[in-house]
Amino acid sequence: MKAPCRGAPSLCVLCARVGFHHGLIHGTLIARCPVKHPQPRHQWNPTLTSKSATLGWGTRPWPKENDAVIAAPRNHKILLENKNVRVFDVTVAPGETEPVHSHRWPSVLYVLAAGDFIDRDREVDVILDTRQLKTPLQYPMTIWKDPEAPHAVENLSKTITLHLIRVEMKKIA
Repeated sequence: MKAPCRGAPSLCVLCARVGFHHGLIHGTLIARCPVKHPQPRHQWNPTLTSKSATLGWGTRPWPKENDAVIAAPRNHKILLENKNVRVFDVTVAPGETEPVHSHRWPSVLYVLAAGDFIDRDREVDVILDTRQLKTPLQYPMTIWKDPEAPHAVENLSKTITLHLIRVEMKKIA
């Protein structure tokens, strides 16, 4: 869905999933309702405000076992961690799908290399398929990501390892 970024995620009161957006790629908002509930429809909790979600204040709704380091340790290697930040070296080998995991803090991603990939939520619905973008991504590139609900990336390339450095901001002064 192409739209300007209008804010940060909201929580679904039915499942505590973040549902407004998953990030910006070339100014394109990757937005969708992450869960298709039977009746009643999604009801969004206004207590997770744009400010609190973007700055990482408050708690994230995902269990600690969904944290990237615990759920997908082969793909997320900690380079540095302190009270302010956590820095990862993230790799997904050609043809690999990483385990489902989440990121509780906002992040900056410095993507060094990637071929085509698909990012899916925990219900295996597509969040982003790079083959569907009108303009191919150019690497290296830097992007901002708000906290991410459980998801898994599948590297569709047969030759290129998806490789990025992720800096999660635990606190923003």
